[in-house]
This record gives sequence, C-alpha cells and structure tokens, in this order.
Amino acid sequence: DALANLGVALESQGRAAEAIAQLEAAHKRAGGQREDVALRLALAYERADLFDYASALFEKLLAPGGDKTPSIAVRAAAGRYSARRGDLEKAAELGDAVLAENPRHPGGLFLKGMGLLAQTKVNDARKFMQDAIALAPEAQYFFGLGLVYEAQGALDDALGAYDKAIQKDPAWVPPRVRRANIFLTRLEHAKALQAFQEVLPLAPKNGEVQLGVGICLSALASGPKERYKAIPYLAQAAKVDHQWAEAYYIMADIYFDNDKRRETVKAIELYLDSNPRDVEKRANAFRLLAQAHTASRKRREACAAWRAYIELVPPGDPKRGDAERRLYHCD
Repeated sequence: DALANLGVALESQGRAAEAIAQLEAAHKRAGGQREDVALRLALAYERADLFDYASALFEKLLAPGGDKTPSIAVRAAAGRYSARRGDLEKAAELGDAVLAENPRHPGGLFLKGMGLLAQTKVNDARKFMQDAIALAPEAQYFFGLGLVYEAQGALDDALGAYDKAIQKDPAWVPPRVRRANIFLTRLEHAKALQAFQEVLPLAPKNGEVQLGVGICLSALASGPKERYKAIPYLAQAAKVDHQWAEAYYIMADIYFDNDKRRETVKAIELYLDSNPRDVEKRANAFRLLAQAHTASRKRREACAAWRAYIELVPPGDPKRGDAERRLYHCD
C-alpha cells in the first residue's frame, strides 16, 4: 500500500516516471494479484502515453487465468479505456458484460451508450449517457454525451457537455479539443484560437491542436505576411503524423499568397505524398501546384498538374473550363 500510495502521490505532482516506477514495484511485490494496484498502474501508463503497456496490462487483467474471472471494476475500467482509445466494439462488449452483472452500473451504461453511438442510434445513446451521468457525473460520461449531441447536430448542447467534462477534469485533453473544433466548424476563429491555445500547454505534441492553431492564425491574419504566423504550428502538425497532412496544403496556400513559389511546390508535393482521400482537396492541391509552376514559367510541370486536376474535377464544374483552356496551350 505504501508503494502504491506513493506512486499516486507522485503522479499528482506531475512526476509520471517516478510514479510509474513505484506502482510497478507495488505491482511486482503483490505478485500481480492486486487488481487495485494493477488498475492504478494501467491508468498511469495511459496518462504517460505508454499505451502499449496500458493495453497489455488491461488484457492481463481481463484474462487472469485459472478459474478466476475479472471483477466488474476491471471490466468497467478496461471498457472505458477502450472507449478512450477508440475501440468502441470492445468497449460495448465489456459494457454489456458489466450491465449483465449490474444493470445500473454507471460505467456499463456509458459503455452501452458508446456502442449505440457507434451504431448511430443516437437517441438511445443519449438516454444511456444521461443515466450514467445521473448516477456518477464523471468527465468521461459528459464527454460521451457531448459526442452524442454532436452526432445530433446540437452543437450548443455539445459545448455545454464538454464544458462540464472540462470542469470535472481540467487536464483531460479530448473534451477541450472537441470544444475547439466546434468553434472552428462554425468559423468562429477567434473563439477557436483561444480554445486551442488553452489546450496547447496540456498537449504540446498534439497534431490536431497544432493544426487548429495554424488554421485559426491563418484565417484571422490581416494580410499575406501575417499569415506566416501560422507556419510553425502547421509544420509541427504535419511533422507529428500524416493524419494532419492537411497542414501542408494550408502552408502551400500561405506560401503562394506570399509569392514563395518554390516553397509552395514543396508543401503541395508533401501534401499529395500523403495520399489525401478528399477528392476535392486533392484537386485543389493540383490546381495550386499548376498555378505555382505557371508563375515560375515551368510549362511542362504546370501542364502535368493541370492534367491531374482535370481528372479529378467533375464535368460541368466552372473551374474545369478554365483548366481545359489552359491545357489547350499545352498541346
């Protein structure tokens, strides 16, 4: 108990590595037989972004071996972890197991709601989320309710739910990011920028947050040169993960706006290398690439980009006619 309690105290002080060391020692001393210590350790791994370790420990807790069965606390905690990691199928499965043992378990109700949300049964999902909150008003349950409201298009209600999640756990990043993205969706760039900047100290390496800051700074800029303020954030977002490669496209647009043709071409090529699935954005990228090459008087490269653009633009689109006229001079 002393080692485990020390680990909890160290983690509350932000000393994650030391906390994990103490919890690992406590877990080892107990021979891996104490669920409470193992759960604390698994959650500490998660908070330190050591997801492989957290997942492996949860799997061990769910399969204790012999004739033992995991407790309802373990199944609920593992299900909530799966929900946070985006594995909603497993979360729903564990939720059903929890509710089979205790139909009024708040964790089980939340997990059931997440499963229904994944099936787009949003009205049923909302009821389960609200029931979970009525029993235990925890941050993750308010977050789940916010997701339901978003799915219903009730963005004001979603903001309210995320605000409550933040009040319950100010250091938890996901509700803050969802809140910021709602403002961004509404093109309320000043509010979105403030919201993303509030998250940045909590998640300095989060690509989605960096991208959000960059988009807002670019949108709020009073002129081409001021848009440069967005570049460091966009570059960091793209560096973190190809998932945020859209940052390259925005960088290219900023460079083109400032007559930086070489930088424009490089950023667009990096964006296209990420193989974006959005056909319209991919087409726009080729159009910008063609314009950059045209401005640099690189006729062959410009013609190749216009041809790629034409292949992606549907017939009847007014922009297609302009591209076809340009291609006429390529032959």
